[in-house]
Amino acid sequence: MQRDSNLFNQRALQTAVLVLRAADHKLRHRICLYIGDAKTAKFEDISTKLAFDQSATSQHLAILHKAGMVIRKQDGAHIHYRLNKQRIKTINEAIQLLSGGETDIIFR
Repeated sequence: MQRDSNLFNQRALQTAVLVLRAADHKLRHRICLYIGDAKTAKFEDISTKLAFDQSATSQHLAILHKAGMVIRKQDGAHIHYRLNKQRIKTINEAIQLLSGGETDIIFR
C-alpha cells in the first residue's frame, strides 16, 4: 500500500500559517482593534491615530487584507478598511480548536 507523500494539504497549511502570522502581531492586533471600534476607517486615520508611519501602516494592512481579516474599499482618493468579522470569527474558532479552547475571543 502506497502512502500519500504529504501529511497535510500544503496549500491549505501555507494559507493557515499566513493567517496565523497575520493575527499574531501586536501592531496588526492594534490596527484590527482600532478598525473594529471605528467600524470603518480610512488609511490616513489608522496611520495617524495609531502613530504609525504610512509605510508600516500600508504593509500591515496589506498583510491583514491578504489574510482576509480586513476588507478594503477604494473611495476616490481614500481607502477605507473594515473588519471581515466572519473571517475573524472563523480564525478565532480555529485558534480555539488548535489550542484546546484556551483563548479569549475578542471579535464576535
